[in-house]
Amino acid sequence: MSPRIRSAIDRYFGKDAFSWFDRSYISDWAIILIIWLLSGMVSVSPVYKREFLLSDQQINHQYRESQYVDANSLVNYLSKICHG
Repeated sequence: MSPRIRSAIDRYFGKDAFSWFDRSYISDWAIILIIWLLSGMVSVSPVYKREFLLSDQQINHQYRESQYVDANSLVNYLSKICHG
């Protein structure tokens, strides 16, 4: 901040009135402003809507009463995923 502006602030608000003010506060508020602007842009963007049929057999799965995986099958499946 220039000395002229600093002296004007000191005269108007008093000495050390803005001693807490630092560049880090400006960067924090700049980041918050950017996030706020981005969230505003996302909130007004149109949503992609895909048409589908409930009778499509690729997404239509029948309800099963007992759907569970035993421990051995789970360990076998996870080991194949982790170790290729």
